[in-house]
Order: sequence, then structure tokens, then C-alpha cells
Amino acid sequence: MKILFHDFSNIFTTEPRYLHTALEQCQIDSQIWNNPQTSVYDALDMAKPDILISHYQALDNDIVKYLSQNKVELALNVTGATKNVLSQIDDLSNNVNIKLIYDNTYHKSISRSKKIKSDQIMPAADIFSPVQPVEQKFKLGILTSIESKQYEDEVNKEPVHHRLHLGVSEDKESQYDLDVDMHRLPSIIRMYDNIRIVDTVKNVCSQLFFEACLHGQNVNIIVPESEQESFTGSFEKVFSSDPEDVEDLATEIKDQIVKNHTPFHRASRLLKLLGDTEGNKKVENVKNQLQFQSV
Repeated sequence: MKILFHDFSNIFTTEPRYLHTALEQCQIDSQIWNNPQTSVYDALDMAKPDILISHYQALDNDIVKYLSQNKVELALNVTGATKNVLSQIDDLSNNVNIKLIYDNTYHKSISRSKKIKSDQIMPAADIFSPVQPVEQKFKLGILTSIESKQYEDEVNKEPVHHRLHLGVSEDKESQYDLDVDMHRLPSIIRMYDNIRIVDTVKNVCSQLFFEACLHGQNVNIIVPESEQESFTGSFEKVFSSDPEDVEDLATEIKDQIVKNHTPFHRASRLLKLLGDTEGNKKVENVKNQLQFQSV
């Protein structure tokens, strides 16, 4: 199976990049279309994929037109899609061969189509992201992607800290010390003795959680009180150990991420859902030999 990933990476995810790299390292024919200057027709004509993997928000009329006129299947990440959008994707399947839709939720998803195979592929810790050497350590970084009273309360508790923002601050007089994205996050997190993440469950239960836990030395996650039960439930679905039975929870979480939540694990699941048995065997072989040095 020849796979082309449409690079829909953004501040919050590097999924297409880490899936492509994992497949490439397993000797699977995978390419990534990450040059916005390359037209749809040039990218797809050059790659000649069997399937294009994209995000529903990255689809445009040119992609739809090409897929409707050529024998190229489509797999679509629909994370964040509303019921109305899913209905539109169902309608699109009348003209485009959509093999799979999936989302990145930690739990059983509500993003289900009436006509298309639908499933879940959780995010992963991107072990391929470059990690820069730590030249100076800081005491505390407090990270968020949204402004909130809860974040300000946490900031005001600490006399020494850096205000970290997962996003792009448009205001030149930004209150944040540093804007970060998911690609740079591993290196940034390693600069701090303590990382405190203050955000909603929706934003925390993403690639952010895996990156923070894998690369952070001491990580504290704070969600709104009304969402605490939801966060606890998501945590229990992802990690098998009971926190009360583990002597060193941080190390246990890092170990479980390497054992269960890397790009190779997600690539294996993707190929399984796409029905590529031979490709999946290749990924499984590499996955079972995986070693990674965390903090």
C-alpha cells in the first residue's frame, strides 16, 4: 500500500509527520506532502498513492475533485468534527472513496459515520521530534493554550516561573514569556524542573499529555474542577496501573508511553484499520524492538 500523508500538523499535533516517519522506518512506502507551494495535482500525480491521509479541515475543492476523478482512497482525521460536518463527509463519500474516518479521542468516540468505517486512533508521543540539549534549567513553567481565571490563579501562586503558551500570541504585548508548539514542546519541557499544565480536559487529553509526561521531570496537570472526573476517567483508560499501587508514578507513566503510545503503535493501528496486514506485520516487528531514552 502506497500512502501519502497530507501534512496537517499544527500547534497541537504532529500526527502526519510522526506516522509518516514511523512507516518510512518500517520500510513501508510512505510519503508526506508538506510543501504548500506544491499543487494538489502535482503532489498526487508525483506520489501516485493508493490512499491519501488528511484532516477534514485540510480538504479543499481541488483535493475533492482529484479524488473523485482518480482511484485514490481517502482516510480522514475528523477530530473536532460536529455532527453536521460528519453528515457532510457522509455526503462526500458518494463521490470520493473514503475508506476510513477516525479521531484522536482517548475514549470511545462519538464521531461516528452512518456510511463510512469509523474508529479511534489516539495521539502519540512524537519520539521523532528533535530534542535540543538543555543548557540552562529553570524552576517552573506554567503552560496553557487558553486564557482563564484558573491559569491566572496558578500564576499568582508562584513568585518564580515562566508563562508558557501553547499557541501563537497575536498581541505584541503578550502576557506570556514564550509561545510554543507541539514540535518544540519536548525541548521546552526539558528546560524546567517542574511543568504545570492548566487547561481544559479536551486540550490536555491530546498529544500534549503524552509529550509532557514523557519529557517532563515533574508534571502537574490542573483541569477545571467540573472536569476532574472526566480527566481521571481518561487517565484510567490510557494507563493500566492503579496510581495507588505504583511507587514511582512518573516513571511508570514514561514506561507505559514507550510501551504503548509511540508513533509505531499508532502506525500499526492505522494499517490494521486500513486492512494492510503485511505492512502491519512490519510495523509490529519494529515496535517490539523499540527503545527510547526519556528524562
